[in-house]
Amino acid sequence: MQRSHIAHWVSERDRGQTDAINKGLRCATGDVIGWLNSDDVYVDRCLHQVRDYFDRNPDVDIVFSDYFFIDERGRILKLRREIPFHFKVYLWTEDCYHANCAGFFRRRVFDTVGLLDDSLSYGMDYEVYMRCAAAGLIFGHVRNYWGAYRLHEQSKSVSRYEPMIAEGRTIVQRYQPAELSQIGRRARKLIYSAYRLARKSMIGSYTYASHYRGKDIRDISLR
Repeated sequence: MQRSHIAHWVSERDRGQTDAINKGLRCATGDVIGWLNSDDVYVDRCLHQVRDYFDRNPDVDIVFSDYFFIDERGRILKLRREIPFHFKVYLWTEDCYHANCAGFFRRRVFDTVGLLDDSLSYGMDYEVYMRCAAAGLIFGHVRNYWGAYRLHEQSKSVSRYEPMIAEGRTIVQRYQPAELSQIGRRARKLIYSAYRLARKSMIGSYTYASHYRGKDIRDISLR
């Protein structure tokens, strides 16, 4: 992207990643909003597909696509095909299985539910997806690859896995019924984990597309 394509940018101290994203959300002026972490990328021409999707689906508030995993050099490692957003799967598996590198929001989403929770360091995206679902917002899903999630040893999801999981548990406690027993929680986790696994198998999520392996993400362009 050329600098002439950037309407606004700032480099200054902040109170962490969530605060920085919220600064960007406050500055955003478009009808469609996305945010991209520093080590992730969008696939070439994905924004054209995002625009067309929202034009065709005026009732959808949030849309996700599938996405790539890439290494430090930007080489494709594997694909991640996911089921469409399902609130109860998110709630009971305690797992955020979409990625913001492949997710986009209408501006009205943040007007409705507010910004990200800046008390969170890892699961701010997980929590806002849950909050949006609890508010009745509509999620869509596209069977294409709009973004790429970079895996490396210094990434938060790798180097700080345990605190990330712990924070996820505190997030779901906001939405799970407090009166439910531990046995009831475990039973629901097993049920919805099995449901997700079955649905992922049906969409070919575990069938590796070998023609992508090793390709540079910069060489991938959407039609």
